[in-house]
Amino acid sequence: LAIASGSSLAGLPRIMKMAARLAVLLAGLWASAVRGAVLRASRAGGVVPHPPPEPVGAMPETDADGAFKSKSDACAACKFKATGSCAMYLTCR
Repeated sequence: LAIASGSSLAGLPRIMKMAARLAVLLAGLWASAVRGAVLRASRAGGVVPHPPPEPVGAMPETDADGAFKSKSDACAACKFKATGSCAMYLTCR
């Protein structure tokens, strides 16, 4: 937290500037903790999580060495896994 020389804290002793910075930091941490508590409380209030989306396509077979037989098989496997994941389902639209 840099305080410019033209700010309202410019004439205060160093310890008071540090106390003001600490107060701002603690207020930010407190606000973050409150926001987290509110989110946790809202989730506990009967919100039911939804299942991940159904994967698109089919998972291709791998070769004897464990690798996919072609680039298109590897892409199809990636699309199958990504579209069945909540975190990645928009990747392969």
